[in-house]
Amino acid sequence: MNITLSQDNPTAVARAGMARNARTSAFRRVAGLAALLCLPLCLAGAAREPSEELLQQMRQRFPDADLNKDGNLTIDELREFRSKMRPEGTAAFSRPSTPAANEAPAAATNTSLAGKVEIRVTSAKSAPINPKIYGINCAEMFIYDYVQEPEYLLALGELQFNTFLFPGGSSYHHPTGSGGFNIRQEELAQSKHGTNHRINKEGFPDFFQQYIGFMKPMGGHAVFIPNIANGTVEELDYYLKNMRDAHIPVEAVVLGMEVQLGAFRFKGSAAYIAAIKPYIDFLRSNYPGVRIAGWSTPVGRRAAVPDSYRQWNRDVAKVPGIDGFAQYGWTEFGSAAARSRLEGAPSSTLEERLKENDAFVESFPTRQIEVYAQDWGQDKKMFMLQWGTHADRNTVVEGLHTVDFYFFMTEYNVKHDNYFDIATWSIPLVQDITSGKRRNSGGGMLYQEKIALWAEYLYAKPLRYLYSGDKELLETSVAGAGKNGAMEVVKALAAAGPDGKKYLCVLNRGPAAALDTITIDGKPLASSASVHVESASGDTLSAPGGAVKTFAGEKTLDSLRIEPYSVTTLIIP
Repeated sequence: MNITLSQDNPTAVARAGMARNARTSAFRRVAGLAALLCLPLCLAGAAREPSEELLQQMRQRFPDADLNKDGNLTIDELREFRSKMRPEGTAAFSRPSTPAANEAPAAATNTSLAGKVEIRVTSAKSAPINPKIYGINCAEMFIYDYVQEPEYLLALGELQFNTFLFPGGSSYHHPTGSGGFNIRQEELAQSKHGTNHRINKEGFPDFFQQYIGFMKPMGGHAVFIPNIANGTVEELDYYLKNMRDAHIPVEAVVLGMEVQLGAFRFKGSAAYIAAIKPYIDFLRSNYPGVRIAGWSTPVGRRAAVPDSYRQWNRDVAKVPGIDGFAQYGWTEFGSAAARSRLEGAPSSTLEERLKENDAFVESFPTRQIEVYAQDWGQDKKMFMLQWGTHADRNTVVEGLHTVDFYFFMTEYNVKHDNYFDIATWSIPLVQDITSGKRRNSGGGMLYQEKIALWAEYLYAKPLRYLYSGDKELLETSVAGAGKNGAMEVVKALAAAGPDGKKYLCVLNRGPAAALDTITIDGKPLASSASVHVESASGDTLSAPGGAVKTFAGEKTLDSLRIEPYSVTTLIIP
C-alpha cells in the first residue's frame, strides 16, 4: 500500500494532545499562578493518570480547586478551577500566528518517493531499554537563565528526560555564598564568566535550589558533579541529603569534569586520585546505591594524545570503587574543528556533513569504545556527559544526528550490557526570543509567547516514549530503502510497553518514502489499522526549527508515508 502522511494544521495538532508520562504532569515549583496555568497541558494527554499524591499536593497549594470541598482533588476539578483562573485570552498552547511554515505540503506536491519501505518487528527476543541515556546537561538552563522562565520549564517537561546533570562543571558551586553557583570570592578571579555574570553575581537565585524545584515534578533522576577542586565531602553530603529529602533519585556522582584543564586543573593523575579517594570512601559508606564515575581524558576523541593522557586513565581505572568513566561524544573535537564547521567550510556541504555524522556514529565502537577500553578495561561503563554537534545548530542535520545517535546508544546498550550507563545531551534546544540572544540562529517554532523550539528539540520529542523506563527493545529490520553511499537511509527501532502497545520509531535521512508494510511477528498490520503518529520532518537539511513540520494525532496506516528528512513514531495498539 502507498502510505501518505498529511500534516494537519499545527495549531489543531498541538491541541490534539500527545501521550505523556504522568511524571511531567505538573511543575510544582514554578511560582504561583504560572504553575497552575501550565498544568492542564500536561494532564490533557497524559499516558497515565497523575498520582493521588500529586493531586493532593496541588490541593494543598490551591485549596479553592477542591470545588466540592470533600478534601480530595480530582482531575476534573483541577481543570475547571484552572479554566476559571486563566487570564482572559490566554491559550493553553499556541503556535505561531502564521502557521503555514509548519504545515506539510499536500501529497500531490511531493510525489518523489525513495521507494517502498518494509519494516519487520519480532517480539520473541526483547531486552529492557536503559532510560538513563535520555538526559540533559543542565548548564545552559542556568547560564542563560531559562530555569526561571515557566514557559521554558513547561517545554522542557514535554521532552520527559530521565536524567539531569548538575551543574555541568566541577569547580562552580558551593552550598552557600553569593550568586547562582555560590562561587567564593577568591575563586571569582579565576572564573571565565566574570563577577557580573548571573552565575557569580550576588543576589541571583541559588541554582541548586532551582534544580531541586523542577526535578521533583518532572520525575527527574539526578547525575551530580561535586566540586572536586575546591569543595568538600561535607558539601557533597549537603547536596545529596537535599535531593534525598526531596525524593529525587540520584543515579550517579561524577568526580569532576575536565579536571585536567582550566584554572582548577589537577597537575596529574596522582593529585586527582588523592582528591577523589575521600569522596569514593564516603559514597560507598553512605550512599552505596549511587554509581561513581571518574574523569577520563579524551583519548578516544583524538587521533593522537599525549602519553600522560593514557597514563591518567590507566591510573584512575585502578582506583577501587569506580564504576565507570566520564567523557564526551561530540562529533567534532576541539575549538578549531568547531570553528571550521560554524564558519561553513566550503568543502563541507550539509549532505556531506550528514554522511560524516553517520560515519561518526558507525565508527564509534572501533574509534572510541575500543580505545577507551584499552585504558579503562572492558568492565567499566561510559558516562557521557556531553554529546551532539558543535556546528549545524538548529538545523534538520543536527536533528537527524540526534535521532541516529539515540538509536545507536539504545541498540548498543542492549547488545553490550548497558555500556552507556548515562548520557546527557548538551546542545541548545530553544531560544528566548525576548532576550536578543541567538538572534541569528534561524528561528524556531514558537511554543507559547517567549520560547522558540529549535530543530533538535522537535526531532527528539517523538523518541521520548522509548525512555519511560518500562519499554523493551524488539528486533527490527528495514528493507526497500537502500543506501546513500555507505549510509542507511531509513532506520527503525521498535519497543513494547507493559500496556501491550508497540512503539515504532522510524528515521528517514532521505526523500519521502512509501511505507509498504509493517509486519509484527509475521502478521502484516491491516491498512485500516489506526495508530497514533508523532513526527518531525524538514524539506531541506538546512531547515531551522521554525520550518520543521510536526504532526501528532491519529491516522490509519493507509493514510501514512515516511516524510523526507524525518523521525516518526507510531504507537500501535
